[in-house]
Amino acid sequence: MFPDGRFLVLADDSEPHSSQPVPVPVTFTFADRNPITGEPYERSRFRDLPGFVAAVVTDYLDMPSAEWNLLVEYGEVAEFVDPHRVFTTTATGRRGGSA
Repeated sequence: MFPDGRFLVLADDSEPHSSQPVPVPVTFTFADRNPITGEPYERSRFRDLPGFVAAVVTDYLDMPSAEWNLLVEYGEVAEFVDPHRVFTTTATGRRGGSA
């Protein structure tokens, strides 16, 4: 339980599971529209993130999926990462870094 009384609920959202292929752009920001949900990436649960975005969350930002989901739920992603910060993707579409 968090000091303010909130509980952490772990769900099986550890893997993105989009059923539709998403083209991997050369760069993206968390303010960009998620083609899977129509919402910005910063307002998308981890399971709804394309693989290249999920990889930045887990590999570059070093954030577990459950923590990402809490930030999304409480609208606090922008407190952790600038939504307009540009990230680059690699040829595999799995790992990204800041541009």
